[in-house]
Parts: sequence; C-alpha cells; structure tokens
Amino acid sequence: MLFSDKLNFLMNLTQTSNKELAAAISVDRSLISLLRTGKRGMPRNREHISRMADFFSKHCVADFQRHALSEMLEQSILRSSMPSSALAEYIFKWLSDDYDIVENTLSRISHTPAVPEPKHNISASNHISSSNDETEYFYGNSGKREAIHRLLGLMQTLEQPSTILFAYDDNLE
Repeated sequence: MLFSDKLNFLMNLTQTSNKELAAAISVDRSLISLLRTGKRGMPRNREHISRMADFFSKHCVADFQRHALSEMLEQSILRSSMPSSALAEYIFKWLSDDYDIVENTLSRISHTPAVPEPKHNISASNHISSSNDETEYFYGNSGKREAIHRLLGLMQTLEQPSTILFAYDDNLE
C-alpha cells in the first residue's frame, strides 16, 4: 500500500482537512495535497511522519475509528482506553513501513473471488443484500477499481432491471 493510500485512509477516518493536518505538523498544505495524491512519496523527514502519527492518534478516539485502524494495522482491537502515545507508535510504524502488515492486508484482499456467487435478495426498493454477512474493505486506487469491477459484475447477474445511484467524490483520473 502506498503512503498516499495510508494518508488518505487516516484523513478520511478522522475527517481531517489538508489545512488542518498541515497546521498540526507545521508544513504547507500544498505538501499535504501532494502527499495525498501520490505526487510526492513518503516524506524523508521522519519527524513529519512522527507528527502525523501523533496527530492521528489523538483524533482516533471513537470505537469505530479504533476498530478500522486495528483492521488496517492487523492488531487486536485498539481500544479507546489505549493511550494516544502507544497508538501513535503503531501508526508511525505503519506509515513508515517499519513492519510487514501491508503485504498481509493486500494479499488477503487480492485473494478474494472476482465476483461473489449470485445469492442475492432484491427487495421492493431495489436494494441488494448479500445472503452472507462478510464485509470486505478495499483501499487505494487498486481497491477502488476492484470494488467497481465487482459491482459491475454483480449488476450483470441481476435478472430484473434495477436503478443504482452511484456517488463518487474522488478524482476519476
């Protein structure tokens, strides 16, 4: 997973703006924009990464945020009672690629079937609900492509015409 994907995940999880993060780590917000789009790679200045980790650890206080982080970091549940300094260490290691959880996460995502078996129930509101309750997460640009491919594949298996409203707020390039 690229640094930009990780940063975008954390910023979306904490609802942080470029301006807010830039102020917190004392850099220009254009640098944050370049980091998020992938035009700049991981900062060489590890102090920036350390400050980011500290910032995000203090802004990930809700249980759902800690749960999402624990899945990405492949850690047992990161409870809200965990001190932010300990969480900052986990985030720092993840952002700076100091341990190998990234490959485990990507391999788990990439080894799922391309299109799930078509066991779906269509309700009167054209809502598709899967018969099994497995949830899959897709991260980064490759994850976006995979999710769209799966959605299109699923749509092709439908026997009745349906209307799907799809909103996408990212740059489509």
